[in-house]
Amino acid sequence: MPHSPTSIAERRHAAAGRGEGALWRRVDLHLHSPGVETFKLPPGSDVRSEAGRRKVVDAYVERLVDAAVDVAAITDYNGIRVSWFRSIRDRAAERGITVLPGVEISFRVPKYGLHVLAIFDRDRDVDEVNRFLPHLDGRPEKPLIDERGKHRDIEPEGRVEDCLSKLRERFPCVLILPHPDQESGFAKSYKPKDAVRFLRDVAPDAIEHCSEKTIEALRSTGDLPESLLDRLVFVEFSDPKRIDEIGGKSLADGRPRATYLKLSHRGLEAIHLALHDPQTRLAVGRQPPVATHPRIRRMAVDGSGFLGRLEMRWNDDLNVIIGGRGTGKSAIVEVLRYALDLPPYADASSREDLVRHALGSGGRVELELERSIGAGRSQCYRIRRVWGEEPRVVDAASGKTVATPPAEALGPNGGPVVFGQREIYEASRSERERLALLDQLIGEEAKSCERKVEQALSRLRANARQLLEARKNLDRRDELRDRLQRIEHEIAVYEKHGAATKLEQAKRLREDRQRLRTATDAIQEARDAWQDAGSEVESSLARARDALSRRSSSQREILAEAERRIDDLERTIDHLIDRGEAAFGEGAAALKALVPRWQKAVEPLEEEINRIKQEAQTEALDPDRLLALSEEKAGLEPQLEHLRRYEADLHKLRQERRSLVEQARDLRLEVQRLRRERAEQIAGQLEGRLRLEVELKGQKEGYRVQLAALLKGSGLTADAIDRLAAPEATDGIALAAAVREGAAAVAEQFDVTETMARRLVDWLGDERRLFELETFLPADALRIKLRIGDDYRELDELSAGQRATAILLLLFALEGRVLVLDQPEDDLDNRFVYEDVVQILRQQKGLDDRPRRQIIAASHNANIPVLGDAELVLALEVENGRAQISDRGSIDDPNVRERIKTIMEGGEEALARRFEKYRGLRGRP
Repeated sequence: MPHSPTSIAERRHAAAGRGEGALWRRVDLHLHSPGVETFKLPPGSDVRSEAGRRKVVDAYVERLVDAAVDVAAITDYNGIRVSWFRSIRDRAAERGITVLPGVEISFRVPKYGLHVLAIFDRDRDVDEVNRFLPHLDGRPEKPLIDERGKHRDIEPEGRVEDCLSKLRERFPCVLILPHPDQESGFAKSYKPKDAVRFLRDVAPDAIEHCSEKTIEALRSTGDLPESLLDRLVFVEFSDPKRIDEIGGKSLADGRPRATYLKLSHRGLEAIHLALHDPQTRLAVGRQPPVATHPRIRRMAVDGSGFLGRLEMRWNDDLNVIIGGRGTGKSAIVEVLRYALDLPPYADASSREDLVRHALGSGGRVELELERSIGAGRSQCYRIRRVWGEEPRVVDAASGKTVATPPAEALGPNGGPVVFGQREIYEASRSERERLALLDQLIGEEAKSCERKVEQALSRLRANARQLLEARKNLDRRDELRDRLQRIEHEIAVYEKHGAATKLEQAKRLREDRQRLRTATDAIQEARDAWQDAGSEVESSLARARDALSRRSSSQREILAEAERRIDDLERTIDHLIDRGEAAFGEGAAALKALVPRWQKAVEPLEEEINRIKQEAQTEALDPDRLLALSEEKAGLEPQLEHLRRYEADLHKLRQERRSLVEQARDLRLEVQRLRRERAEQIAGQLEGRLRLEVELKGQKEGYRVQLAALLKGSGLTADAIDRLAAPEATDGIALAAAVREGAAAVAEQFDVTETMARRLVDWLGDERRLFELETFLPADALRIKLRIGDDYRELDELSAGQRATAILLLLFALEGRVLVLDQPEDDLDNRFVYEDVVQILRQQKGLDDRPRRQIIAASHNANIPVLGDAELVLALEVENGRAQISDRGSIDDPNVRERIKTIMEGGEEALARRFEKYRGLRGRP
């Protein structure tokens, strides 16, 4: 067994080499060495000299590198060619390739002989294996391999199955049946019924390229149950006869004979586990799916806080953070949320305190994010956030800051979803959060529809403002018209006495004098504005210069140059301001010079006016009054002309409002239709675990609160307001329509008393309130029913854990989105974790054409990493007052399994369950 580090420091050092956990590795477990007689050496090879052997070994390993093989096994016939194996193993290790010892056991029986591959662990004593193999033969004293490397077939005294059982008892190993359809293959040598019996007795870990014809022949016996067939694992290895065939052979359909296993450890147990969990850890004949889903690649914390100097490289699939209480699981989730600038669903204050503790004063968190942009290309971002500051998003390629919000860096529909501890339960209690979650599932289309509804409501509000303004102006028009009629009547009195004609010139003189004064005032107003603008410009430039003067970086010369540019600009502006001031002064003086000319010009007219006044006084007339009335009339007439257009505008605006009201309602219905259709699709994706129904305008509480605020002071009772909000699918538009019909219609349609109806109609006689009412459109309600046994139950009928279960199922339907969860099992029923959660987690790894997604979960329930098959488990401990990663890897790593057993609730039981289900850990959990 490999050495198991015991101290935190030792474990941390060992864990660092396992980086991102389980990754896809090409595995070729059926190779032969040049020590086999049938292996053809490259032309000109001289394996008798050390240099010649080295050259062959180098070529062999280079071919492994070129074929991108990460883990290999040399399986020579009936024995390990020790010298060749060790040379290739050691040289391959230098190139990062693991080579395991193995044997292709060649039996003389049955009819056409039988070959079986046996793969051993990397630290297995190969000499011990070679000493054991002859004991499978009836004549153990006779060598299985001669001096030329040629082997003889093993002739067992008993059954082959017994020999293989004996081998397994002696050495932990992986048994693979090679080339089953060819000579020495089990399907070729055994009759179908005997072949099925052989499979049952041996229970091989894998079978090489088995044709459909062979499988059908085995099935036709009636002795091969589907349960056994489902457990058979098929792989493809190269079985090379020369170096250039290593990793280079293809199947008849052109696919490479290639096998990929998802591994974080390269030992035998890891391979065994992967072979017995093909759903999530095996890909054959093709490259495993390349990650195209949004993902968080890395998180690093720098600072004096609890998480200071902690760095995590996340796997593309399932990541589980484990550790005892107080080791930092929740802190990692909350700091990640803080970096993404996502609001919490509950307990904002305590979560903020946790982030402050995790980062410390001046502490910084950095995330690396990656999103696919098509054609095999991706875009990477870095998000950096210092405690107490706003986040900064940087394009990783250019190093330039971008304006993208952190949560949108992974795309409009790719933003991470973070649920902290107990927040799933809180979301289950909130109608608003449930609907928001459905809209997240729908994505950009739901946002677009909601924006259209909000835009329609904004247009309604704008229309209301225009209508009220038009109504106000029409009321003013009536006032002005009445005043003009009185003025005209009074002027007529003057005209009746003949004064109007005489004073006409005086009236015109006063009007022109007023115009001259208006021009003089306008010049002064412009001059004041010019001075104010100059002051504002000078203040802005002073602020800019002051900011630049505080330069302190190594590039301060650039800021100094900017300050000089500001100085130049300031001098230019000062010159322009002075020129403008001079121009205004000249203009004002010029107008002032016109005043004496005006006085001189009007003197004869003023003398005439004085004479008219004298005459008017003798006739009991007031020429000043006539002149004032004439001036007022001159001002009123254009105002009335301007206001007359509001009558037409008012009619047009009311027509437009009717159209806008219908448009808002139609758009609101369109949103509900979209939600209803997508809810049905999502329920189908969840395989009947949930039923989802979208009730049009079903969120009554928010609507009732809006009504209560609008009707405060109206005298309506709380019961009456409840009744106004109660009808199904009602809204402010429907209520406003009833109000316009009158109190009787309100009483009938909304089941309120006539007194309450009259109070409502009176209160909404103010059109401002009525218009506001028409913008009240209650939100839809998402009704969720969870399958319990054969029945579906509403959320209100469920326990807290069952309600949270329903919400988590919806979260799992967020296809492609990064999902971050903090101990979700706290909110869930244990049965659901075991029966549903782990199955869904396994389905989201992208191997069966389902959408792939990254999940980061802190958990203390062992079923999640073990049965959910976490690609990366991060084990936390505390050292010197700070969180540290003591182990990282997948459950194929014995150290990680040990941490699961010692840290997590039910760790032993979960590992035992996994062995029982997948046979992947050899009963040694």
